[in-house]
Amino acid sequence: MVAEKIISQFTQPFYINNHEINISVSIGITLLPDHSTDFSTLLKYADLAMYHVKSLGKNSYKFFDKT
Repeated sequence: MVAEKIISQFTQPFYINNHEINISVSIGITLLPDHSTDFSTLLKYADLAMYHVKSLGKNSYKFFDKT
C-alpha cells in the first residue's frame, strides 16, 4: 500500500520555473529477514526487483522473488 501511494504521488506533474516535469517511478522491495539480513544483499535484491519493474513498463513496484 505504501508503494502504491508513493507511485500515485509521482504520477502528478511537477512544475519548476513554469516547466512541467513528469517522472516515472519503479520500486523494488525486499524483506528483512525473508530475503537476507545483510544490507548489501538486500540492496542488490531490491535493485534486481526494480530493474524487473522497469523492464515491464515502469510506474509500478515488485517484491524480490528468488525464483
